[in-house]
Amino acid sequence: MNMLGPQSCKEIKDILLHPDCAITNLRLCNNPLTAEGAQFLAEALTGNRSLTHLSLLHTQLGDEGAEILASNLSKNTHLQELNLAYNGIRDQAALRLGEAASHHQTLNKVHLYFNELSDSGLRALQSLGDVRVLVSLREGADVSRHWSMILREFRANASGWDQERISAYLTLLLRDLQTSRALTGNLLRKVRLLRVETEVKRMLNRLKQGQL
Repeated sequence: MNMLGPQSCKEIKDILLHPDCAITNLRLCNNPLTAEGAQFLAEALTGNRSLTHLSLLHTQLGDEGAEILASNLSKNTHLQELNLAYNGIRDQAALRLGEAASHHQTLNKVHLYFNELSDSGLRALQSLGDVRVLVSLREGADVSRHWSMILREFRANASGWDQERISAYLTLLLRDLQTSRALTGNLLRKVRLLRVETEVKRMLNRLKQGQL
C-alpha cells in the first residue's frame, strides 16, 4: 500500500477547496504527512465549508505541524472534531491548540492522547476552562469518560505504531484508571473503571505476546 506524504496533502487541499466539495469526514491516519503536509491542510481548512471531522492521528506532525494548525483554526467555521493523537506534540504546541479550540465556534473534540505532555503542561491545559473536550492519557478522570474512543483508535492503529511506546502509554493509562477507581466513591463508576482496566490489561498481554 502506498503511503500518503506531504505532497499528497497539496492534492487533498485542492479537493477540499473545490466549491462543490461535500467531504465531511477525512481520516489520514498513519501517514508521514509531517509539518509540510499540515501546512497544506491548514490552508484547506481556511476555505473549506464541508469538513466536520479530521483525523491526523500518527502523521508525524510534531510541534511545528500542531502550531501550524493552531494558527489557522480561527479561520475555519465548520470543524467539529480534530484528532492529533500520537504526533509527538509537546506542551507549548498543545497549549496553543487548546487555546485555539477554546475560541472555535464549532470545534468540540480535540484528541491529544499519546502525545508528549508533561504534568505541568496538562495543568496549563486544564486551566483553559473554555476547552470543550481535551483527552489525554495523563488525565484519569477525562480518560475514564472517553476510554472507548481511545481504545477504539488503539485497536485500529496499533499494528503500525511503535510497540514499546504504546506499551508505555497503556501502562500509564492503566495506572490512571486504577487511581481514578481508588478515588471514586461511586460504586457504578468503580465497576465501569474496573472493566476498562481489564481490557487494558488484556491488550498489554497481547502486545507482549506479539498478537496485536
